[in-house]
Amino acid sequence: TYIAMNGTNIPVSINGAGASSGCFTVTLWNNEQTCSTSFTVNYMIATSCGISVISQSICQAEDTIALPYSVTSGTPTKYVLAFGGGNFLAGEYPINRDNFYIALNGTAPGVYNVTVSVYDQTSTLCSTANAQITVNANTYKDTTVTACTSYTWHGETRYASGDYTWHTTNVNGCDSTETLHLTI
Repeated sequence: TYIAMNGTNIPVSINGAGASSGCFTVTLWNNEQTCSTSFTVNYMIATSCGISVISQSICQAEDTIALPYSVTSGTPTKYVLAFGGGNFLAGEYPINRDNFYIALNGTAPGVYNVTVSVYDQTSTLCSTANAQITVNANTYKDTTVTACTSYTWHGETRYASGDYTWHTTNVNGCDSTETLHLTI
């Protein structure tokens, strides 16, 4: 352990410290052992910490994604998220939850990398984890048809001109809207 004094790191040994964090009294002596000064230090032992983050998928129409995580070791005190693209809000996220709640902010469909940096009680980076957020697209389709007397669309027979809408889900489980512009 070192104490910085007048720009110089002075090696010290703190009696009783080493196995745990806490407040300890430090006494410094001059070379002749004729003069000393004492002060109290708050000694923090850096701990390792770890985190596991699970990649997630979401539909473009959603506002927020929940990115689950779990602490695998230590006691993190701060999480900082950084994103590879998208309109996500990077920065510090709250601790003591089961999920990071991340606003999509109009992010376009695609796959985005997220890096979670974990800090311990000494504000030291102690772990990072990577995951991916997949934003799946909603689908829209317009079809224009002219028919003589009727037209069957999605199992329903239409006898009148007009615009008809069909809502379902696409292969990614996201909204799919089809519009039929029918002229009879």
